[in-house]
Amino acid sequence: MFTWSAQVNGIRVLVALLIHAVLFCFVFFRIYVNFICLYLNTKNQVIHRQTIFIGSLNTSIVHPREVFKEAFRRAAASIICLHNHPSGDPTPSREDIAVTKRLVECGQIIGIEVLDHIIIGDHKFVSLKEKGHI
Repeated sequence: MFTWSAQVNGIRVLVALLIHAVLFCFVFFRIYVNFICLYLNTKNQVIHRQTIFIGSLNTSIVHPREVFKEAFRRAAASIICLHNHPSGDPTPSREDIAVTKRLVECGQIIGIEVLDHIIIGDHKFVSLKEKGHI
């Protein structure tokens, strides 16, 4: 049986596809928006996973303070953000892009890199890094 601590902690993060595969079970079947962060050490190893916010059917309000508070607590060197679109369409909204840019800016100021922001839909995902938003 899959357990987060046994299977994910310590796995080296290399590509967005790995993140999609690992976290698919955490957000795909949810009917509300779930915003999750992975916290990584200097070797890009996952040291913690945290659900930052659970929203409504189509909205999520994420504040950088909540994202980076846990990063400081865990002494994370970088983070990967992830959320689902219950509609099934992983196309980034204007709000998704704005939140991502704000997180990246805050991360640059405090020295915690945002490696990616991944949006999961029906059996597909979009990496905002691959789309050039990070």
